[in-house]
Amino acid sequence: MVAGDAVDYVFSLVQALTRLGLDIELLGGDDYENPRYSPRVTFVNIRGSRHTKAAWHDKITRILKYYVRLIKYVWRSDAQTVHIQAFRFAIIEGLLLVWLFKRTGKWVVYTAHNVQPKGRNHRLNQLLFRLIYMNVDHLICHSNDMKHKLMSRYQVPPDKITIAGHGLFDEIPMTWMAQEEARQRLGLDPDIEVVLLFGRIRPYKGYELALQALPYLSDATKPVMYVVAGEAIRSHNQKYLSELKAHVRVNQLGEAVRFDDFRIPEADLDVYFQAADVVLLPYTEGDFQSGVLFLAYRFGLPVIASNVGSFPDDVVSGVQGYIFEAGNPQALAASLDQFYQCMYPKSDLRQSIRTYTQKRYSWEQAAAVTYELYQKALRHGAPRHGEK
Repeated sequence: MVAGDAVDYVFSLVQALTRLGLDIELLGGDDYENPRYSPRVTFVNIRGSRHTKAAWHDKITRILKYYVRLIKYVWRSDAQTVHIQAFRFAIIEGLLLVWLFKRTGKWVVYTAHNVQPKGRNHRLNQLLFRLIYMNVDHLICHSNDMKHKLMSRYQVPPDKITIAGHGLFDEIPMTWMAQEEARQRLGLDPDIEVVLLFGRIRPYKGYELALQALPYLSDATKPVMYVVAGEAIRSHNQKYLSELKAHVRVNQLGEAVRFDDFRIPEADLDVYFQAADVVLLPYTEGDFQSGVLFLAYRFGLPVIASNVGSFPDDVVSGVQGYIFEAGNPQALAASLDQFYQCMYPKSDLRQSIRTYTQKRYSWEQAAAVTYELYQKALRHGAPRHGEK
């Protein structure tokens, strides 16, 4: 398995696959070093560091060395299937490397966590992924909505797509600390309503709509505090973050918005999610499955989300949170008001959400579907390198 950026997703899936008796060769970088891997996992660090502040020539050298190591390893491996979790440079990895892997007789599976990852040129990016989806042997996605988009937008045959649901991030440590303690550690007032906007800061996440919704909140909901926790990587995301901060400054919203705009260590996830009342996902696009949703459910937190992508299927209104019309700040405010007036506080709310979602979102189910797909590769009879 060639790891991508979704460290927690890959770790949980790999662990579940090994519980089915499968041996996994996991190829990744420093961020995948983990002493908790099953003995059935052979982790090979072929990428090393991804230090973003290195000089450009050092980055190019590092990337080229990674590609050489990756090609050599796959060429020599006896594995019948190469499962790619993400592309760093899609035009190289999705076209050239996939073609090379298939030349060695491997069966190549790609997990489309995003139906079409973001790119500056939408049409060229769409053409690129059409070619990639033609190039791989099989695709995995996480929902019926994503499968429909792969079929309608890219004309991928339905029998080339397998749906493997997303599991909860149950490998992430949870200390069960009290909300009061978590807020104290973050320096938050224990008597205000805390709404968490978590994850990497990107324009499609619609955080500006959350800011625009603040004036529409009822007096019964206020005072409220948005905690925006996550880093903005790359210049266009950093520009977006600057625009959000400017909006807060110009509209004097400083008492209602807090930016923790840095990478939140895994050890601190528990603190942020335990301190919050609810997670807000005001996304404007939905070609993907949000990992933040499953982090929230891991901690038993309700979710208020826009009606894009798979959110309407994954958030049952009145049970796990509420769904509102995407792009509508007044509808967002109304859902927050409804949450605080109807669902919160309930002493058993978090436990009921955990109980419900643990049954519905299981890594064992995702692993079983993935395992069956690997068996299909064996039945497919892809020849190993040197067996022609």
